[in-house]
Amino acid sequence: SYLKEGSQPIAKNPTELCYGVSLTDACVGWETTERMLRHGHEVMCKAATEA
Repeated sequence: SYLKEGSQPIAKNPTELCYGVSLTDACVGWETTERMLRHGHEVMCKAATEA
């Protein structure tokens, strides 16, 4: 994950780059990462109480 979703090509002019966006592979953004982690936590807590 990264700060913002997606990816961007390496620009010849560095001022054209968008801060927080990956230069390599596409990434999920911070907000999506947070949702996925919270969901995983909820699922694991539920599974632990049912075990």
